[in-house]
Amino acid sequence: APAGALQAVYPPLRCAATQRLPAEPLLRSAVERRTQEAAAAGGAGSSLKVSAGVGDRDGMSDYTEGMQRRCARWAVLGLWLGATGLTAATATGQPAFPRAELLDQTPHVEFGDAEMRQLAHLFEGQWRTAAGADSQARPWTLRAVRVPGKLLTQPVYLELVRKDEEASPLRQWILAFYRSNGDLRARVYEFPMGSGLKGLCVGLWAAPEHFPVVTPSQLDVIGDFAVEQRDGAYVFTSTSPFLLNHHTQWSMDASLEVTPLAIRWTEKVYDKNGQPLPASAVDLTLTREGELPRAEERALGVQVIDLREGRGGKADDGDVLVFWYSGWLENGTLFETNHTPGSSPLQLALPNDRIIEGWSIGLQGIRCTETYETGGGGIRKLIIPPAAAMGASGGMGKLAAIPPNATVIFTIEMVAMKDNTPEAPDLVEDPFKEMGAEKPDELQMKQQKGEKKPPSSSGGSGGGG
Repeated sequence: APAGALQAVYPPLRCAATQRLPAEPLLRSAVERRTQEAAAAGGAGSSLKVSAGVGDRDGMSDYTEGMQRRCARWAVLGLWLGATGLTAATATGQPAFPRAELLDQTPHVEFGDAEMRQLAHLFEGQWRTAAGADSQARPWTLRAVRVPGKLLTQPVYLELVRKDEEASPLRQWILAFYRSNGDLRARVYEFPMGSGLKGLCVGLWAAPEHFPVVTPSQLDVIGDFAVEQRDGAYVFTSTSPFLLNHHTQWSMDASLEVTPLAIRWTEKVYDKNGQPLPASAVDLTLTREGELPRAEERALGVQVIDLREGRGGKADDGDVLVFWYSGWLENGTLFETNHTPGSSPLQLALPNDRIIEGWSIGLQGIRCTETYETGGGGIRKLIIPPAAAMGASGGMGKLAAIPPNATVIFTIEMVAMKDNTPEAPDLVEDPFKEMGAEKPDELQMKQQKGEKKPPSSSGGSGGGG
């Protein structure tokens, strides 16, 4: 299809052609009209204009007319690429740039589908890989929670993360269910690279009431799962390779096997030539651990989510904390971070009246070692209501992006921590011995035995003798 040929060569059109604009039907109708007009004109189609049809052109808005012309130009380019064989292809005939073949370009929202509700509920909870024979292997954790969304049916947020990489999940997917010709499907969305939603949503499974209300236009579609019941499990199979990365052009086949007690998660990854990459493959069996942990609520409504516990002592007044931080609004706007190339972690002593009250409350008790160690520093999410943040006035200066009465959300990643409490002087068990003097009772006993009193240190050596 022309749209497919175009998307294979020009990847950024993938999202526009599949979700943000009704481009696919417009392209198809434009191609059909152009083909018919070219045939009627004897093939001299390059100078023909694409119209909206007799009788309705006068009533067409400028916006719609411009969109039709733009789609027609792309459609012609797609036809030319297909005719000249310039679509991206490898020697094996496989597309060099994989794209997900979506079964239904515009899934209908189904509010009353009981099976979809059952599936969404089945995912919810915390799942973890079992400890294996290799003590060095780091376990994986999957956390799943139903989240709010518009134009999405029963959206479920999945966060798959490995130990010591808690701030950088391997997968952050949103599954939304629909039916195609009566068959159950699940569309897989991701947050776009560079979107503030990606960092904001890490860990919000513990406080889903603060999860942003997302729409398909804010997300990237990476593919569809066909869903079927088999041997007491729901089996999810990718209908075509999922796109992993625009730059490397890697793709993957993914599958999930979900039961009430376990999830089998597999990924087979391929390079741009379709060759398998075993080192990047994933094959996990995750066992349900139970319900998701909930955020801890503290004074002034500050909520704390520990993504990683960390090691070492707990932060308290008198400690100096060294950490990275990033701050977002609830809509995903990143308003401040020091986690950028060339930046240094922040050093902060507790207590500190130069920080918002939400930090003073939320940083208490975070764990960290005295010097940097992998996994030694705690990672904590802070959800800070307006009363403990910028209040009714909002932010100023560098923080002007924070509007009045805004809740702010921070991720804190500890690097090191040192006790800065001034040391008390050592207690001397025998102060008289330390000064080279005798205790009063010992002096009195010597005088009773006729011993002379020692000469005063302030007197002369000859005395009065």
